[in-house]
Amino acid sequence: MAKKVPSLKRKKEGFMKRVLVLSLLFLFVGFTGAFAQGYDKLCEYLIDLDGWKGEKCTSMQMSMGSGMHNLSVLRSYSQGDKSLDALILAGTMAQTYQPARLPEMEFSVGNEKKIFAKTFEVNGYKVMVAYDSSVDEGTIMILLNGSFNSYSGNTAVFALNFHGMSWQKALEIANKFDWDAMKRATK
Repeated sequence: MAKKVPSLKRKKEGFMKRVLVLSLLFLFVGFTGAFAQGYDKLCEYLIDLDGWKGEKCTSMQMSMGSGMHNLSVLRSYSQGDKSLDALILAGTMAQTYQPARLPEMEFSVGNEKKIFAKTFEVNGYKVMVAYDSSVDEGTIMILLNGSFNSYSGNTAVFALNFHGMSWQKALEIANKFDWDAMKRATK
C-alpha cells in the first residue's frame, strides 16, 4: 500500500498556521515593563476600526521572581471573512520578536512568490512583515521601544496578525493605530 504524502500546499498552510499560533502564544503569554500607565489603559490604544467589528480588549500581566515582567493586551476584529488580532506586547517576552535581526526571506513555488518575511522602516519605526500570499495571512510587528539586541525589560512591540487580505492592506490598517502613543505608554 502506497504511503500518502501531504501536498506542498498543505505543508505550507500548516507551517504558516503553526507560525501564527506560536506568534500569538508568545505574544499573549508575555509582556510588561515599568509602565507609567496600567495595562487596562493600553487597551485604549487598540481603537475601533471603521467597518470592522471589534471584540472587547483583553489583558494579561505576569511577573516572575526572576525579574521577568510581561504585559499583553489583545483585541480581535472581524469584517466578513477578514480578521485581525491587534496586540501590544511589553517586557521581557517582547524581546523574542526580533525584526531588527530577521533576514529577508522568500519561499516560492514555481514562479509565484508565496511566503516571505522582510523588515523595513515606517515613520522611523522598525517593521517586520511575514506573509503567505496563498492564504492571504500573516503578521506585522512594529518595534515600539527598546532593542531586540539587548535584554532590557523595556522592550515593547505592536503586532497585527491578519487573515483575508494582502500585507499592504494590513499595513494600511496598522497605520491607523497611534504608534507614537503606544510608544509613550510603554516606556
